[in-house]
Parts: sequence; structure tokens; C-alpha cells
Amino acid sequence: MKLNKQEQKAIDDMRSILDAITHPENKGYVCMSSGDLTNIERVLGVDLWCSTFSKKQVKKTVRGKERSVMKICFQVNGQHSAEKHCFFPFQVKEKVAVKV
Repeated sequence: MKLNKQEQKAIDDMRSILDAITHPENKGYVCMSSGDLTNIERVLGVDLWCSTFSKKQVKKTVRGKERSVMKICFQVNGQHSAEKHCFFPFQVKEKVAVKV
């Protein structure tokens, strides 16, 4: 199938995330920009921002899966950059209780 540049970039970015998760030495790590995530969502329909948990949302991880494999870099109010260290649902054993 012939893909345009945007589609190919989204597939390559998603492949790099999967490679980081399945790294044979458990040392895989990927840093994504908010633009990369938007592109993946637009092309593949996967919203990685909503489907992952930040460090603050995770109380306890599954044994052997404590390491964050993805970091999202984004701008806050256009002034300074911030980061979200992401945990996938299969890594999370217990989430922090949400205060209402």
C-alpha cells in the first residue's frame, strides 16, 4: 500500500513505541512530541495521551514493569516545555485515588 509522508511518519512513530516496549534488554525508551501524538491519533485513531497514565496517576506498578517507556514533551501556555512520563495500562497495578 502506498502511504503519504504523514501516514508513514505515524506508523514509524508507533513502531518506535512498540520497539521500546519490547526491547530485549528492557532498556527501550522513546520521546514523542505532542505533534507526533496528534499525528498518530489523526492517522491511526489511537489517542496515546488519554490511554496512558502519568507518574502522578500511578500508585503501584506491576512487578518487572516499573520502567516508563515513553515520554511526551509539550509546551505549557507557550512559555516553557513540560514532560509526561507515560505508563501503559498493562504496567499499572494500582492507580492513585481521584479526589472529588
